[in-house]
Amino acid sequence: MRRFADNILWMLCTCCWLVTMPVLCGEADGSEWADLAAAYAGDIARGGSPIEELTFPLEYFDSGRVRAVLHAKRATIADGGFVRASEIRVDLYSETGQKEGWLTAEGCLFNRDDKRGYCSGAVALVRPEVELHGKDLYWSMEEQRIVILSESRLVIKEWKPGKKGDK
Repeated sequence: MRRFADNILWMLCTCCWLVTMPVLCGEADGSEWADLAAAYAGDIARGGSPIEELTFPLEYFDSGRVRAVLHAKRATIADGGFVRASEIRVDLYSETGQKEGWLTAEGCLFNRDDKRGYCSGAVALVRPEVELHGKDLYWSMEEQRIVILSESRLVIKEWKPGKKGDK
C-alpha cells in the first residue's frame, strides 16, 4: 500500500510540476507565444484554398518513425510555414510506433518552420495515465513543451501496476 501511495504522490508531483513550473519560473509571461496569438487573431493563413480532412506528420524521431501527426477537419496552408486548422487532433506516438496519446483543440495556428503552435478555445492533452484540459494552449515541438494558458484541469486516471513509476 505504501508503494501505491508513493507512486500516486510521484505522479501528482510530476504532473503538477509540469503544469505549474512555467509560471513559477517566470517563463509563462506570454512572450513565447505572443507572436502566435497575435497571428492567430489576425489574418495569417486565412486566405488560400481550404483543405478538408488534412493529415500530415509534424515531427519524427531520429530513427525516422513519426512522433506526432496532425489531423484537421479544415485547414489552410500559407507562405511562411503557417498552417491554420480547426477541429484538430494531434496523435502522439512512441518510438516503437505505439500510440501514446493525443492533443485536441478547436482551432490552431502552427508554424512549421519554428515547430510551435498556438491553439484557441477548448484544448485537451490525453495520455494513458493523465489528462490535461483547459482553454488556449501554446506548444513547442523543439522544447517538448505544452502550456495550457487558462482554466487548466488535471485528471489522473486509475493507477495500474506495472506502469511508469512502479518500482
